[in-house]
Amino acid sequence: MMTISAIGAPAEQASGTNQDNSDISGSKVGGKGSKKVKADFRIDKIKGHEDGWEDPHDAALAFYKQNEDAYQSTDKDSELIGFLIKADNGNYYFTNAVEVPATFEMSAAIRKPSGWITMDTLHTHPGGRGNQEGFSKTDAQAVLSGSTPGYYVRTPIGDVRFINKSIAKRTRTRWGAKGKSICPGGSPCMTSYGSSN
Repeated sequence: MMTISAIGAPAEQASGTNQDNSDISGSKVGGKGSKKVKADFRIDKIKGHEDGWEDPHDAALAFYKQNEDAYQSTDKDSELIGFLIKADNGNYYFTNAVEVPATFEMSAAIRKPSGWITMDTLHTHPGGRGNQEGFSKTDAQAVLSGSTPGYYVRTPIGDVRFINKSIAKRTRTRWGAKGKSICPGGSPCMTSYGSSN
């Protein structure tokens, strides 16, 4: 098992923390076996947003903006993963991102203040590998099975998409689910993969 370290600076830890443990799998790519990964996550507090975001989509977009440089430096066999956390005040925060192989089985330890809830999974799809503009079967199944209430993906063209159980059912495709774009003013709202390298 490989251990993945966090991307970015250490976050401030609130007193009275607890930990959720989550198991996540990435899509099977080209029949390759999954790499077992262990990763630690913690809340990233962003200057100017110490109280978080009222809207979960705004927090998700902030996660992708915060990690844009890391995303642009990943290769076609890597993804970034993080989590959306709901605070006891009802606002949303995100964790740090970790880079994982595109085909993985991850055991995640999510550290957060007591009373805060791990909500949705945040991840990216790598550029240069087929159609990565929606959710894979593995992503959609995670939502449909209830192992995560919602899933976000930052796609190579610069779209940020979301699915929950009802959206996954409505937007199913042969390869997974399309989801819906959360980009304000329409897609894309991020730089396309590889254009800033």
